[in-house]
Amino acid sequence: MRKEKILVCVLMFSLMTILLGQVASAQWFTTPPVATNVKNTTNVQKLMNNIRNIVFGVCMFIAIVMLIWAGVGFMTASGDPNKIASARSKLMYGLIGVAVAVAAAGLIQLVKNLLGAAS
Repeated sequence: MRKEKILVCVLMFSLMTILLGQVASAQWFTTPPVATNVKNTTNVQKLMNNIRNIVFGVCMFIAIVMLIWAGVGFMTASGDPNKIASARSKLMYGLIGVAVAVAAAGLIQLVKNLLGAAS
């Protein structure tokens, strides 16, 4: 059963890579549309950047607290399998939180670069 799940995950990842690679390649040669009636968007861009930075900071703070909490859980487990399992799950959630926060910030920057928006 576990091997089947791993196989399905690998196949889904491969399929997404193939499909999204073709979409990205198709988008590479087209120029993005240019807005002609927009006068000034710097205030909106600054506001969105500030919101993104605050949300990213809060997510990273929560993830780091989870990692510290997991470390304390490992140190105080005293060999108890339930406490070790709990600390391991906290560690996993903390690492997933870091990965999601970094991926979200990277995705936002990637979209901005592809659209030609100023940083």
